[in-house]
Amino acid sequence: MGLLRYLYGPGWHEEHRDPHVVAGFRSAPELEPGVRADGSRDFRRLDALLTQPLALLGERNYRQPVWHLPLRAAPDDPVMSDQQWARIAP
Repeated sequence: MGLLRYLYGPGWHEEHRDPHVVAGFRSAPELEPGVRADGSRDFRRLDALLTQPLALLGERNYRQPVWHLPLRAAPDDPVMSDQQWARIAP
């Protein structure tokens, strides 16, 4: 859950603005972590979904089950919609 907490947090230099899921193996709203009453994110469901394939394979000693590939547009590129980013993601 460390990567999820980092990605949904402010980042190292306050670079994370409006963090949210745009694409995945399910629809983005299904994957989006819920928000608790105190405003913090609840990552338990998404964490379970991400580790489920490894658990089904019987792998119990995995330490980093997610490969994280950050993408960003150049500062002078036009602003892209979530739908445009989703087309890049698969």
